[in-house]
Amino acid sequence: TGLSCRFVSAHHHLHLHPFVRRALADVLSAGVFDGWVRWGRPRFFSPNPAAPFYRALDGLLQSRHRSRLPFRLSTTLWGMDRAFRMNALEILGVLPGLGEGLHEFMFHPRPGVSDPDTNCLVELKKRLPSPF
Repeated sequence: TGLSCRFVSAHHHLHLHPFVRRALADVLSAGVFDGWVRWGRPRFFSPNPAAPFYRALDGLLQSRHRSRLPFRLSTTLWGMDRAFRMNALEILGVLPGLGEGLHEFMFHPRPGVSDPDTNCLVELKKRLPSPF
């Protein structure tokens, strides 16, 4: 297409599999890639029964592979516990404690005036300084 790649992700994080990660690193290292790859540590807005699984997976993937990748990686990934129902107040509450890095918030906006993710983005636009 001639378009440059700016972001890499996979819906079920297939790019984290060791074989795919290696191939991805080879492909992205061979060209000019100045984007970033979803690899952030999962963070939750509320207690989540899957959190121990994600913490274990995170520990394995972060420590063994993160430093070996030659491109920018996200630091945290927020919203896995809020699919289709992000909340602006929760996001505003965690922003001050994020620290340095690239922090990703997952939104799935859909058409319609009653969509929580769309409404959340509109509310954040009102409350946060530009650029947002």
